[in-house]
Amino acid sequence: MKKFLDGTGLEYEEREVIKHKKWFDEMLEKTGQECAPCVEIGGHMLADTDAAAVEKYMRGKGLLK
Repeated sequence: MKKFLDGTGLEYEEREVIKHKKWFDEMLEKTGQECAPCVEIGGHMLADTDAAAVEKYMRGKGLLK
């Protein structure tokens, strides 16, 4: 996921939810699950996702060329 996001040239915040209970709890609250990675884009959460799904979503929203 990180490699894909780095390749987009877009700014993002990486959160290690396993190492930070606050971030893990936030992910759990937003997604209702304990699986990662999760990617939030413009308030839309893609839970337990992969790079292909994130790319498809971003292209569909016109965020990638």
